[in-house]
Amino acid sequence: MAAVPKRKREEEESDIERRNAPSPPTAAQEPRSPQLASCWATEIHALPRSLAVFRKEFDWNGTPWLSPGVPNRLTLRIISDKAFPKWVYYETPTPSILDIGGVSNSLRLYAIFPNLNQTIGTTSDCKLLKEWTDKVMIPAFLRHLDYRWLRCLVRSHDLIVMKSQARRVEGMGSSAIDDPYQYPLLPAHLQEIWDTIVATTQRPGFEDFNGVFLAAVGYLSPGHTVSETCEEMWKKASRSWESFMDMEYVPRGDMEVHVESQMRF
Repeated sequence: MAAVPKRKREEEESDIERRNAPSPPTAAQEPRSPQLASCWATEIHALPRSLAVFRKEFDWNGTPWLSPGVPNRLTLRIISDKAFPKWVYYETPTPSILDIGGVSNSLRLYAIFPNLNQTIGTTSDCKLLKEWTDKVMIPAFLRHLDYRWLRCLVRSHDLIVMKSQARRVEGMGSSAIDDPYQYPLLPAHLQEIWDTIVATTQRPGFEDFNGVFLAAVGYLSPGHTVSETCEEMWKKASRSWESFMDMEYVPRGDMEVHVESQMRF
């Protein structure tokens, strides 16, 4: 039998390999990798070291029992997240968190009491809230605000409760909705007030409030921050946040942004 020329044999082998090779994947078979379509910020959480973090007028909340519930994500973060050294795991089942004010409902400030083993401020007759208001907050206001600013201050927890329930007393019935009580504080006073609050909580007899620190939550409208990139989203979110909050009072690493996104495949 005549030998097959080497070149022809190589061509035949190459042809066989081509026929046996798997077909290239179709468009439907190609693996899809996710691509970011859009993202937006929903909340910003921060641990400011002072009330002075507010650039603008801060409204103290004298009726925290009328406030919406504390954000679940903030509670869970304080209980379990070990990424932030200050937000340690407490021995108490739930750390005591009190809404102490903010700027409207879009930016709220909470006082965290790591040494309390019970909630505070969920009802108007809460004894701990009365003590906090009468012995810590109001004395700090009286010490640092001038008499013109103090004329509008309701100077005790019991009087605040009476004021909030005035419509019931005026004959509108037990179903009348309580009115919140807010007292405006100017940025110029906030650092001195906070220093006095901290000093008071370190005195004997105030052990329940010792170690108090602050947590701020900013609620962002998705439509104001939606972007095609995370960088652009953060620029929009930070502009909104920093118009109210002075980042000099937020230590590095003590702030986080909650983001939602849409992916394209």
